[in-house]
Amino acid sequence: MRKRDVPPMFMLLSIVLPPFAVFILYYWYQSVTYDEIVKSTILTLLGWVPGVIHANILIKRRLVKIQS
Repeated sequence: MRKRDVPPMFMLLSIVLPPFAVFILYYWYQSVTYDEIVKSTILTLLGWVPGVIHANILIKRRLVKIQS
């Protein structure tokens, strides 16, 4: 598959899902307190937001290229 054939939504999902998949799998194997879950959720979101912003910038650039 060439890069152009990948829909932007799929690109976004590929950036969004891995942190959550790791997060969920990690806690599946460990008994944790509510406090730890909250802390790690915040950390996951902090790590995940820049990725989403970056993906949005890439998608917008690509859309601008397509339109022009």
